[in-house]
Amino acid sequence: MRELLFPQALSAASAPPASGAGRRARFAAFYLGAFCLAVASQLLRLTPVPAWDTIWAEDYGIFLVQALQHPWHLFIPYNGYEQLVPRIFGQVASMVPLPRASEFDAVGGSVLDVCCAFYCYYASEGFIRSRALRVILVTAILLVGIAPIEVVANPTNSQWYLMCALFFGVLWRPRSRAGKIASALVAFLTTSTNPIALIFAPVLAIRLLVLRQPREHAVLAGYAAGWIPQAIVIVSTYGARTQRVTSTATIGQTVPYYFHWVPLRALGWHLSWWLSQAVGWNGATIIIGVVILAVLGWAMTQGRRVQVFVVLAVLLGFVQTILSATITPIATASAPTSSWEMASRYTLMPIVALDAAAIVGVDALAARYGGVREAFVTLMRRLWSRTAPRAAASAALAHASPAAIAPAAALTEMAAIAGAVASSGTAALAESAAPPADAASAAAPSARGTSADAASARAEARPGPASRRLAVVVAVSVLVIGLACTWIPDYRYKTERVGFGYWEPKATRMLEECRHHSVIRIAAWATPTGYGLVDCSRLVP
Repeated sequence: MRELLFPQALSAASAPPASGAGRRARFAAFYLGAFCLAVASQLLRLTPVPAWDTIWAEDYGIFLVQALQHPWHLFIPYNGYEQLVPRIFGQVASMVPLPRASEFDAVGGSVLDVCCAFYCYYASEGFIRSRALRVILVTAILLVGIAPIEVVANPTNSQWYLMCALFFGVLWRPRSRAGKIASALVAFLTTSTNPIALIFAPVLAIRLLVLRQPREHAVLAGYAAGWIPQAIVIVSTYGARTQRVTSTATIGQTVPYYFHWVPLRALGWHLSWWLSQAVGWNGATIIIGVVILAVLGWAMTQGRRVQVFVVLAVLLGFVQTILSATITPIATASAPTSSWEMASRYTLMPIVALDAAAIVGVDALAARYGGVREAFVTLMRRLWSRTAPRAAASAALAHASPAAIAPAAALTEMAAIAGAVASSGTAALAESAAPPADAASAAAPSARGTSADAASARAEARPGPASRRLAVVVAVSVLVIGLACTWIPDYRYKTERVGFGYWEPKATRMLEECRHHSVIRIAAWATPTGYGLVDCSRLVP
């Protein structure tokens, strides 16, 4: 169980180069460039209102407003639980110039999302040895199809990217101090922001039983620490009768919700929508479900470790979705539209877990036959060995004179005739000298010598290293093409988030009102009237 569920990375392949200041500098520059590119990719996913020109829902109506009203009151319940991460963002946003608050939230939320994805690159090294496949995992996290609806580039829903990070964090065994600190921080921020992180408790309990060394439990320490403020805030809401759970959805509502919201969306938001319009929700779910089952079934043939990961990924994704939908009945009662899906945030981690299961299966196949890089290098060498002689011969003929070509062609024809005559003579001689069938069968055990052509034919008939590496190339190519078919149409599209409008005109209007009043009234979600009073001295122009 120890090596199946919590495998140690085989090598320090994911660590930065340790020798040479120049190499370290180049690595740092490359890493920073990749990080900035990833942040930009998140910011560009919204249209027609850019992410940096609007503020999402609670980021304004709850966390920014309450930060202006009660500075640094971070442990205030909202919706029945503590949400530490968006409260920290709201507090800092209240300290920047008000018209720039939308830019801070969008960039800050995107940076946190990318940090979670990059953390998964390292935390997945025990199950995904290939760097290239871990890059594909990071890309799958950042380009998941449902993200533009309500998840990407806002601090409120960055907690669901933290859930993805914690999914890998509870399985990771970091060897460096930085890895342990990062794991503890991810666990603390997740549990102090999202109580649904309770689903990881059984995995951490198993981790505590099978990994006896205290140094293996940095993630558990952060997880437990995050539950301290979370538990205090949740208990306080029951005393104030403002708890989250006032009604629940039934199992008959949550199970269809899971299948219609997770497997159906796993191959892309637009594909699922187009397919559901053609064959209905149930028909589309069955079609895509069969594809997912086939992929996961193939992955489970790649070894016990992959089987454990696949079962865990599907199970945790299922439990998270069912639990979230159970305490949020409105999610199961709302019909999606072409630009909106209620509570689509609940599907982020389950979809990423399904993608990761497929990637783990491909990595296991590649690891048995030398790795992804070796498979592609072998393929390129074989292609080059076949095309280079032909290209050289064609170039030689192109530059040869007609006088030289004619004798060469005559010699080639004569050699072919001689070879045919020799082959026929050899065949006739062999046929006349061949022993009877029963004698040949009796002499077979002692006859060890075979022709080179027969040995070559037998070698090509059975799957050798080259053909197995070709299978790795095919598997990686199918994985990348399949994921890209979901990334491209779902990268950027219009959703109902545009309804929140541009932020700067709202901020300018508030500052203009403060020129005539010391206290102004602004929209606030957590009040009975829908408005709250804010001291103008706290607004930064």
